[in-house]
Amino acid sequence: MKKMLYLTLFLAQVAYADPAYQVVDLGEMDAVPVALNDNGGAIAYEVSTDALGRTVKKPIAWDGVSWREIGAKTDESLHPQAMNSSGQVVGEYYGSDGNRYGWAWDKRVGLREADRQHRSSYADINDRGDIAETAEDDQGVRNPYVLSNGQMTRVFSGQPEASLDGFAARINTSGEVAGMIDEKSHASFYVAAPGAGGYQVKKLSAVFGEGGFATVAGLNSQGVALLNETLCAEEDPCCEQGHGYRVWDSRTGKVLLSRFNKEFGNVGMATAINDHGTVVGIGLDSSSWIWDKAYGDTPVLISSLIDATRWNVLEPRSINGKGEILAIALYADDNKRHVVILQPMK
Repeated sequence: MKKMLYLTLFLAQVAYADPAYQVVDLGEMDAVPVALNDNGGAIAYEVSTDALGRTVKKPIAWDGVSWREIGAKTDESLHPQAMNSSGQVVGEYYGSDGNRYGWAWDKRVGLREADRQHRSSYADINDRGDIAETAEDDQGVRNPYVLSNGQMTRVFSGQPEASLDGFAARINTSGEVAGMIDEKSHASFYVAAPGAGGYQVKKLSAVFGEGGFATVAGLNSQGVALLNETLCAEEDPCCEQGHGYRVWDSRTGKVLLSRFNKEFGNVGMATAINDHGTVVGIGLDSSSWIWDKAYGDTPVLISSLIDATRWNVLEPRSINGKGEILAIALYADDNKRHVVILQPMK
């Protein structure tokens, strides 16, 4: 009863005479979509099990016509993390030593691996080709870096945060980097902006407790970050205690949207933000939502904006600058999962 009440309070059910989005079907498939760029390119991954029972992730790219596998020359399980407007892709994989390592792919040079010496992993790539990277220094501290034209720049260089474990999650077109810092008594989100004297770091304390975790799901070109938090342990797939999300304008310090309440438990998670500040996410009972000033101050159910008699959008995963949404949806005709793009009608 509490969950249903919470959805009623914070998700608006808006009725439209005509759908606001048309659904473009990219095919019935057991794949997880990751990113959609402004040129209609998409990246996803298929999940399978090898002969030893290990989970294998294979990245696939959509070129506007069909899907094709990338990185096929390796037997590693490759998890794609991001795609930029040029179709360059970055991701990570687990090496035989159990550590995470990064990889990058583009159609000109194919697959390239990150620096294994410093346990480097890649999280995001912007339209300039700069990569948000996490790497270990000589003292064993993991810190965020920016990899640009083959040169690594340490984000926390010369700052107190350099002695703490920190991770890079997102990088925007301005070169700002967002991620997490594991501070002594708590964890903090950060956004670091490049400047003449190095990166300027702004922080926001996370609110999750012991056993919980947090992630940065997005960072747009205006420095607005998308933050997810939970009170549960990361390995708990059925967490019902305190899922929540915040939209944080790092340049002004203001929290623009906050849906986090321990009393009411799981309120879902935010999954993506675009440069116009439009946010999409996943609520309870597959109640996918969108938060956009065009629909008011309250997140709106996506089901009210599409032909819901044919499609049930389960998981919106990416939104590009055109407002197109890459998602997993259930198709009524075959009751199977499809990867779709929701295209604005207006």
